[in-house]
Amino acid sequence: MNQKAAAQQAQGAVQQAQATADQSQQDVKSAASTLAEKIQHLLAQAKQYFDSGKYNDAITAAQNILGIDPNNIDAQKLIESAKEKIKALATQKIADVKSGFMNKLGQ
Repeated sequence: MNQKAAAQQAQGAVQQAQATADQSQQDVKSAASTLAEKIQHLLAQAKQYFDSGKYNDAITAAQNILGIDPNNIDAQKLIESAKEKIKALATQKIADVKSGFMNKLGQ
């Protein structure tokens, strides 16, 4: 093989490698976009659960987000808020039971 043919072959290999790298970069961008869309969908679902009082479901959906993006602040805040709501509901139920029990003792 002469030098000209070797240079052309090398140039072809470089072009093919560049095309492969470009395609890989496009694939990574597409995957990142898909993950971002999935996170947004899960976050919307988690907020919907929260707004409808389904706090455990909201926590589960937010935890799914953290499985994809462990540093997602929105998911972390939603989990914290849902736990606070659950705690407040439990505290209120305890107070209601105590109040009912005290009323029955007073009768």
